[in-house]
Amino acid sequence: EEEEEEEEEVVEEEEEEEVEEPAVGEPQRGGTLIVFRGVSTGTDSTDMTGTEVIAVTPLVGPIIDYLVMGDFETYGPRGTNEYAFNIGAIVQVDKKFLRGALAESWELHWPDSVVIHIRPGVYWQAMGKEHVMESRELTADDVVFSMTHVYDTVLQMALTEHGGFIDRVYAADKYTVIVETSSYQANWLRHLSGYQLGVYAPEVIEAGLDDWNELVGTGPFMFKKYVAGSHMTYARNPNFWGSPITINGTEYEIPFVDELVYALIPDMSTRVAALRTGKLDIYHKMSLKYEDTLAQTTPELLKLNILKDDITVLPLKCDKEPFNNRNVRRAMMMALDRETMVKALMIKGEANPWLIGGFSAGQAPLEVYSASNREVFEYNPEKARQMLIDEGYPEGFKVTGIIFS
Repeated sequence: EEEEEEEEEVVEEEEEEEVEEPAVGEPQRGGTLIVFRGVSTGTDSTDMTGTEVIAVTPLVGPIIDYLVMGDFETYGPRGTNEYAFNIGAIVQVDKKFLRGALAESWELHWPDSVVIHIRPGVYWQAMGKEHVMESRELTADDVVFSMTHVYDTVLQMALTEHGGFIDRVYAADKYTVIVETSSYQANWLRHLSGYQLGVYAPEVIEAGLDDWNELVGTGPFMFKKYVAGSHMTYARNPNFWGSPITINGTEYEIPFVDELVYALIPDMSTRVAALRTGKLDIYHKMSLKYEDTLAQTTPELLKLNILKDDITVLPLKCDKEPFNNRNVRRAMMMALDRETMVKALMIKGEANPWLIGGFSAGQAPLEVYSASNREVFEYNPEKARQMLIDEGYPEGFKVTGIIFS
């Protein structure tokens, strides 16, 4: 009996030695990913058209899909590396770098219509939420209901009757949505798959959008648990419609992790400490003031610079003097020391992100423009002063404006 027990122990040791750990940097399936997603406090609402939209949108993000998404696999770092996808709003991405999500494809028939072909085989995952709805296939009727809910509440401006371009939205068949339009709209994507246009099931909308236990989606994760003031937990959707991705020649089903946790941590220093000690895996949109300190204390951290899409605008009344004079406006541009302003106010950033911060490949680089166009983006107070003298303002001028702070 003793010899048999020893043999069993030897076999167990041999089996343990045969287990191979994944190589460093190789993707690993399963486990839990803990993220601070930019939301420091939770909410009972699941409504992206409600008053708590800023908190709701990132929290419902793992559950609710949009019609369109960025084509990260084709054009991101694992693809052609043409685009970093380091901005928050998909509507600011050049349409070349987009792909269908719930919309398999679309056709633009300006000025009459936009035809959206819904992806077949996408299912609402109602596991554990059968009291709200059944797990069933997504249809064009669902998309129409969800879009109409948004247009009737927070996006009435998109409708022709309110000065927009959308006449009506209807389902032509099970997988086809028709958006009838009254005119061409360059920013059509914002009004069809923008910020608040995540696709909700009719049953979920009718249930009230005020209880996480009633939220059913088509996204990569399903709601699992919400602990107010602590965290939001999501479980992997085993029937997610997303196609497998290939990394270093190996194909992987997505999502990778079994569980996703969004930590709700109000205090910034506590969040930074959690990242430094490994209690957070990802900190989304951390303040730049911690960048140098973390580089010293935790050099193993990986970082990605995010282009913040906030825009500061100083509107000029161009129908009256002095701003009806083009050279005066150019002088104003050239008199601004943007580099100093950025260092003083923003810690770090781009003084001239060339209009739209590289958001779009459709924007030609500043270098290809004429010298006359380029110079207004360069700090040249001497020339600006001379331009004002030439235009009849040797002593400059005073203006009154309203500044929000």
